[in-house]
Amino acid sequence: MTTPALSELSDEMLHAEVKRLTGRANTLLAEVLAHLAELEARGAHRERACSSLFAYCVYELRMSEDEAQRRCRAARLARQFPALLAMLAEASLHLTGILLIGPHLTPENHRGLLARVRYRTKREIERIVAELAPAPDAPARIEPLQGGPEPSAIDVLTPPRPRNTWAAYVRALAGPIRNLEAGTGAGQAPPAAVPESSADLAGTPSEIRTGAPTPPPPPPGPRYRVQFTADQAFLDLLEEARDLSQHSLPNRDLVEVQRRALQTLVKTLRARKLAATDHPRARRAAATPGEATPEETRAGAAPHSSGGAPHRLATRRRSLHLHRPARPTLPGTSRTRAAPRRTPRARRTGYRRQPDAALLLMPNSA
Repeated sequence: MTTPALSELSDEMLHAEVKRLTGRANTLLAEVLAHLAELEARGAHRERACSSLFAYCVYELRMSEDEAQRRCRAARLARQFPALLAMLAEASLHLTGILLIGPHLTPENHRGLLARVRYRTKREIERIVAELAPAPDAPARIEPLQGGPEPSAIDVLTPPRPRNTWAAYVRALAGPIRNLEAGTGAGQAPPAAVPESSADLAGTPSEIRTGAPTPPPPPPGPRYRVQFTADQAFLDLLEEARDLSQHSLPNRDLVEVQRRALQTLVKTLRARKLAATDHPRARRAAATPGEATPEETRAGAAPHSSGGAPHRLATRRRSLHLHRPARPTLPGTSRTRAAPRRTPRARRTGYRRQPDAALLLMPNSA
């Protein structure tokens, strides 16, 4: 919710304030991880009736399950390699990067490896991890997506048997509305920190909506799961294609990008091997009665049986003959001049061979 104090800030002040708060949040996160690691090392979470640090983060610190799991793992790694806390505080390594590179850190390689992942994105850290521990190629397969098997008559008539699990126990204790007091005592929610920014945050939490939104229906027709292993060159081409087609595909849909690429490839191969084109030539009109077909003209056959003038066929045949100009005669003789031939030397130098002098001195027999 935008407050008047925040709306009065200039762009430069807003950028500076966001960066200051982000740096403070990184420092606080590093301190939280350090305290969680010390709390687990002491086993102090058992004093609050929590069997593990994960349960302590969920029920005492009111974190979500995935948030608690990520911070517990990062706290254990930070206790083993304290340099991770300093990198997290200075924003040279984010929490996701700690979880990606942490399992591959050893006392021997952690200095060089942490130097490689400084100020890297998640995608770049994943590439470094793939170099350290390459996984085997995924098998290429195409599987149809289908729902689960339909329940049998016995399953429909028999009511499900309740299971004694921890999730069932938590759901049994959960009421329709849960309110917790803020404080530092047992069973209390962590108190909200007083904002240090010049612009005080205002506003009340929005009204809780009951019920999840209805998921969109699946697309019609069968769907398939396509899986294969690609190299870095394929991934670079794919990312470039997604970036270039973002004006027509705002969501950069991976399936649509590959469909367009395959359509272009198939169109090119059809034109090369099947001579397929979007603009085919018009077919030649059929011969009218009394007019010879091209096959009859080439074979020198008679005109069409229904009639027709013979000179039409002769005209068509004459038009098919090649025009060969008469050769010039030699001066003073009745012999025709032979076509000039080029010797190998004449081909190189461009010299044209002159007619023999004896032919020029022969008397005219005519």
